[in-house]
Amino acid sequence: MFMKGYDVKIRLDDFRPITWRDMIIPEKITFKELDRIIKITYGFLGYHLSAFTFKDSDIEILDLSNDIVAANEAKDMNETYIDEYFQNEKKIFL
Repeated sequence: MFMKGYDVKIRLDDFRPITWRDMIIPEKITFKELDRIIKITYGFLGYHLSAFTFKDSDIEILDLSNDIVAANEAKDMNETYIDEYFQNEKKIFL
């Protein structure tokens, strides 16, 4: 059985030193699921707030269930799938 996924580089810009991980993640997951994968990978305990942003875009993907007020256009990570934004990433078959 094969599964499609993405070969991506996850970078945490607000940390010093800047750290990154090369990861293979499955397609058709929400940003909330990606958030959990990242927290496990980095050893975070779950109390860190997350936001996903993209180059050349004002869109932020946040956990809107936390009553966060976004400055830009915001989408809820619980309902937004990564495939909408990862189309240009390297797609692979696992």
